[in-house]
Amino acid sequence: MTQALTATQAAALAMVDKDLDTDEGVIPYAYPDSLGYLTIGRGILIDKRKGGKLYPEEIAFINRHRLGMLLAGVVNEPWYPAVAGDPVRLAGILNMQFQLGSGSDEAFANSFRYIAAKDWANAAKNLRQSLWAKQTPARAERVIRLIETGKHA
Repeated sequence: MTQALTATQAAALAMVDKDLDTDEGVIPYAYPDSLGYLTIGRGILIDKRKGGKLYPEEIAFINRHRLGMLLAGVVNEPWYPAVAGDPVRLAGILNMQFQLGSGSDEAFANSFRYIAAKDWANAAKNLRQSLWAKQTPARAERVIRLIETGKHA
């Protein structure tokens, strides 16, 4: 809704918002509803079989929120100062962590020691030898090149 709400509309939305906690519950993962269709959150139908989906604006909101949380989780890491002023390399690391999960830098201790030292060639060499690079070779190579070169293709 892009237009301003009337007082009646705002009051109705506030009431239904509160009631949905009781009526739908709040479930933070995909689950089958009472008819077996995939649903998330508070009764949001996402099952393609029934016409459910997330809208582009919802996906964009979730992505912005998750990336913000990811960034907040790395600013105190010992390697962060090496990339704090380098958006391309930071983007590469965030992409990697988005794929592997926050805290994945702990599983790549040697690579991140190289990153902290701004030894981009050895960081890249080490990352290329990882299971991650073998499992998702195209994506990993693209991300590794960001870290290695500091240039976004």
